[in-house]
Amino acid sequence: MKQFPLFPRYFRWIALGLILLSIVLSFALKDHIGEYRVQAKAISINMFNLSLFIYFFTRRKIDDEMFVDMRLKGMAGGILYMIIGIFVTAIWDIVDPGEMQDKGAAGRILEGMIFVNFIFEAQYQKLKRSLDDE
Repeated sequence: MKQFPLFPRYFRWIALGLILLSIVLSFALKDHIGEYRVQAKAISINMFNLSLFIYFFTRRKIDDEMFVDMRLKGMAGGILYMIIGIFVTAIWDIVDPGEMQDKGAAGRILEGMIFVNFIFEAQYQKLKRSLDDE
């Protein structure tokens, strides 16, 4: 089976640096941007999405078929979460218009990437604990 191409291990540090940079920039420039606030928010969210994507597809110390399966399950769970979120938002908008605000594409992707990384890390920690117990 051909291995899925992943980023080298040092890309984890690049992803964490991008996360910190997006957080620092969003807080540091919060009051100085003014009329470009919407664009700055979109750039910050997209930079955060990119860093979560890079972190998810970064190679671990030991990467075998089990990790590929865990990544597949995480990605499937994230996509399912985004689709269910879109349907719930649409149905809720019919029930009570104007009450629930749509997050837009970048916000929905951010939620999905956080969910994907959470699923993968939870499975990774569970596997790590089970191997440590043996």
